[in-house]
This record gives sequence, structure tokens and C-alpha cells, in this order.
Amino acid sequence: MATEPRPVATYVDVVHAFQTVAEALTLSETRELDPLLRLIADQVCSLLNADRCSIHLRDVNAGLYRGQAANSSLGMDDRVKRLVLGMPADGFTREIVETKRPVVLVNAMSDPRAVRSAMQEWNTNSVMGVPMILGEEVIGLVIVDDAGRRCEYSPEAQELTMAFAGLAASAIAQAQLNTKLRSTLETVARQNRMLRRANALEDELSALLIDGSSLQGTVDLVARTTGRPCAIYTAELRSVATAHVQGEPSRMIVRLFDSPAKPLLEALAEINHKPSEIVGPFAALGLHNRYLVAPIRRRDAVWGYLVIGEHATRFGALDGAIARRAARNVAVELSVQQRAVGDRWEAYESFAAALIKGTHSEEWITTRAEYLQVAADGRRIVCAIAPAGEGAPIPTAAELSELLGTVDGRPRAIGTSIDGMTILLLDVTAGSPKGTQSITAARELEAALQRLGRAAGVVAAVSRPSSSLRGIRAGYEEVLQVAESARRHVAPAGGVLLTSQDLGVGRLFLSTVSPEQARRFVSETLGELAEMKTKKTREVMSTLAGFLTTRSVGQTAKQLEIHENTVRYRLARVEAETDLDVLLDPDDQMTAHVAVLILRIGGADLGGGPVGRRLEPAVTLSALTGADSPG
Repeated sequence: MATEPRPVATYVDVVHAFQTVAEALTLSETRELDPLLRLIADQVCSLLNADRCSIHLRDVNAGLYRGQAANSSLGMDDRVKRLVLGMPADGFTREIVETKRPVVLVNAMSDPRAVRSAMQEWNTNSVMGVPMILGEEVIGLVIVDDAGRRCEYSPEAQELTMAFAGLAASAIAQAQLNTKLRSTLETVARQNRMLRRANALEDELSALLIDGSSLQGTVDLVARTTGRPCAIYTAELRSVATAHVQGEPSRMIVRLFDSPAKPLLEALAEINHKPSEIVGPFAALGLHNRYLVAPIRRRDAVWGYLVIGEHATRFGALDGAIARRAARNVAVELSVQQRAVGDRWEAYESFAAALIKGTHSEEWITTRAEYLQVAADGRRIVCAIAPAGEGAPIPTAAELSELLGTVDGRPRAIGTSIDGMTILLLDVTAGSPKGTQSITAARELEAALQRLGRAAGVVAAVSRPSSSLRGIRAGYEEVLQVAESARRHVAPAGGVLLTSQDLGVGRLFLSTVSPEQARRFVSETLGELAEMKTKKTREVMSTLAGFLTTRSVGQTAKQLEIHENTVRYRLARVEAETDLDVLLDPDDQMTAHVAVLILRIGGADLGGGPVGRRLEPAVTLSALTGADSPG
């Protein structure tokens, strides 16, 4: 194949080409390097009358040269970008890099320095490679060739291409400098924005603290500032304040510890001695986001946790600073509130003790109630929480009062400690109907004990409602009888809650006799019926228990889904076996009622369910780690 001569560009053409590239270098901000490199490739093709010119840049990590741009007339950018030069078999590229001078392959198809498969794929007969030198380093290559033609590249053509390769190197250097400057400016701008945000947040948090912020006010501010959901939990993992992201659905509220599981509690135990920590995700628990947790410390103990959920973007350094500052804010506010509440709570305790003793005049009670803003005519239930064994921990009245909430800004429950027991006076004026107030109060007290992790090992008792403050004394005596009955006959080891309604008048008897005396009373009263060895005796006893509850043959029959005559027959059987006329004699009804109550307390299944509530310990962080929760 004959070698075609390479026409040499005129001086005017060269000057015009340089002017074109120089203007592009001057005017372009080189945000995108490819258009400028493509322009250089176009000028090289034009001056050398070449078919193709491609520019390849060095991959610093791999030490190879990857295709970056080509002359625009052929539109080969995508194809060129797949090219990689400098592989071990590529002697052509190696020679260019080592000599830092142009290298020409006149017969590329047979030249051993070329990668023959690449030459065949591109139908390249003659090719020239020129280094792009920046300082002492070859940062790229300019490759010129003609498809299907064998051409000569004169020294003038090589030097001309070398000059344009220098322009390309300058363009890259300028682009790198601009990129670095832009990156520096963006970093400074980002840091300035973060500083402004941090200063603004600091001012707002300080203002909240001075004004006496609420927990809700703090989480609202954090959520608004970070654009992430935020929540505050107590050490017992009870949520006390939450805030969602503005404009996002309610699902963006943090629910990290709403259903505490062991992996969550273990992660939490790890950060109790850290300023803050990122935990999660916990995919197995359905929690697919990460959470930033900052402990809230009071008196070197963890009171609770401020939690921020990751949303939209990943956590940054500012998020951690915000979480820690907000957690400190909460701790300071809690300490201030505790001192104020502590003084006021001492007054509540003193007032509760006076009501329980019942020694003060009506005028004193009324005056004191007005001073403490306690409604004198409200309905109240007396609750007693006693340790089942010596040294067993029980919650304070203040702890329980905090969990039981407020009414019109006043605590629903006030109380004190008497003879090693916590006595609580719970306002039930609003809410449940009168007939169910004791049951509702028992459920609330049980929930509070569970939240505090103090359900096991205690005996809790709930009185009937009193209609005035003067009736507190009677309610106190009532819960003492109920608590003593529970301790003697239901669960000596604790973990039980009984209401006066559960025991009825039977509390007067059960609070004074031993379990052995109670069992003997049952045996003497009901005889063999109490043993319930046969199906017939079990039916008789369930009918007796139902009748003593309803005091109506018709209601008992309806409840047991039997005929009224069957009820009468079975009650007659009771009379025949025990000489107790439970159908007509009130005294016999009372005797049978106490005996049946003792059986039910002992666990006998008479159709009415167990007496009282069995309290099970809740899964808490303190239960897992063995650490006491802070007050």
C-alpha cells in the first residue's frame, strides 16, 4: 500500500487554529472539559487533514489512559470513551510515555509495538501518538490516525500536534485549578451555612431555656432546624415528646423504642457513657433508618434519650452537635423543673398525709386545697403500693404522679409515704362512669407500675371512689385491708393488684385471718362441694358463684345459659349439702360469698375469672442491664 503525503497547513491556518483554542480557553470556565478537548481534536484534524483525532487522559489509580474525547465530525465520543491504552502489550503507548515525544507507526497493522486487534477493529494503517505533558508527567495522549490509509506524519506535523497537546494539558490544568477553587469555595460556603445554622440554633435553644422551654418545644425546634423527625424518651423508654418533619406524613415520627426489643436495648446500653451515637438500622425489627441518640443526663445518671431519625440526607457533624446541645438543654430544664416541682411536691405530700390522718378541720382542708389548687369536691380513689418482702423496691408517689398525668395543669395524683408504703390519691372525677372508676384506676396504676419496671415484688390495692376530701381517711383504711388480704391470700411474693371491688365486704374477714384459717372456713362452710371432685359438684359451685354475683335466678340462668329451674335445683343442692339457704337468707348468702371468694383467690375456676391482676415485670433497659432508672 502506497504512503500518502500529509499536506502541511499554512501559517494562517495554524494561527487561526491557535486563536480559536486560546479564545475558548479564555472564555470557558471549563466546568466541562470534554467540549474544549473536542475543539482541540477538531483543530488537529483540520490542520493535519486527518480523519480521526482522539484524546485520552491518565487514570492515576490504574496507571492507564482512558478515552475522553474525539473530533466532533465523526461523533465517536461514546466509542472512544470505551478505549483503554497502556495495557502490558501496548508498546506504542509505553514508548510515547517513556520518551515523552511523538511516536509514529507507519504500518500499524504489522508494527509489533501496536495492539494488532485494536488496529484491525479501527481499520488503522498509520497512527501518530503525542504526549500531553504537564510539568514532568504525561497526563494524557493525543492519537491521530486515518481510517484505511497509510500516511506519513512529518516532523512539522508532529511538532504542531505536540503544541496542541500542550494546549490540551493547559486546559486540563486550568480545569483542575477551577475545580479545586470551586470545591474550596463550596466548602467555605457550606461551612459558613453550617455556622450560621449552628449560631441560630444556639440562640433559639438559649432563648427556650431562658423562657422555660417544654420538652415539646425542644423537639419541635430540633425537627424544624434539622429537617428530621425528633423524639424524647425517658430511661424507661416511654415517649414523652415527638415532632415530625414539616410537610411529611405522620409516619416520619420517630418510633425507635415504641416496641423495645433486646437488640435495641443492647445498642442503647452501649451509648449511656457517650455524648451521642448513631444506631441502626434494625431491619429485622422493621426499622430501616439510622437514628442519632444523645443521652439526657441528670446528676451523672441517664434520665432519657433525645432521638433524631435520619431522613432525606445522611447525618452530618452538625446533626450530632444539635442533638448533644438539645439533650443538655433538656437536662438543664429538667433540673430547674425538678427543684420547682420538688418544693411544690413537698406541699402535696404534706396535704396528702393530713387527709389520710383525717385530723384536720374542714376549714383547714378547704383553705389548703384552694392554696394548692386541688379540687375539694372531686372524686378520688386511694391507692396503696406496698413491698411484698422486706427491702423490695417500690415507686414513689412523685414517680407515679408524673406517669398518671395532669388535669388543667394540676397533677391527677398526689400522695406520700406512710409506714413503708406509697399512698396515692388519684383524681377520677373526669373520665370513666362512676361504676367503673375503680377498674379504670386499677388499669392506670398497673400501666404506671409496668412503665417504671416496678410491677414485680409489689402488692397494690385500690379503694372505692370517695366523693370528697374528707372521705380519704375511709379510703385509706379500705386499701390497707385490701393490701393485707392480697399479701396473706393472693400473692405473698408480690406482683398482684387488687381492688376493693374485687373483694367486697370479704376484705374485712380476709385481712385478719391466716391462709390456714381461711381454708378451714371454706371446708367447714361448703364441705365436699369445695373440693369440686365431680362434674356435678363443679356445676353446683359455678352456679352458686354466679348467683352470689347477680343475686338473681333469672340473670344467673341467662349468664350460664341454663334453665331457671336448673339454677333453683342446684341452689337447693347447696342447701342440702351445707345448710346454707343462699336463695333467701342474706346471712347465709354472705357466708357462702366469703367462702367462694376464698376459693377464687386460691385459683379455683368458678367462671368469674381470677381475683385481682397478676403483675408481670416489663422488659426495660434497667431490667436488661441491672441498672436502676434515675428519678
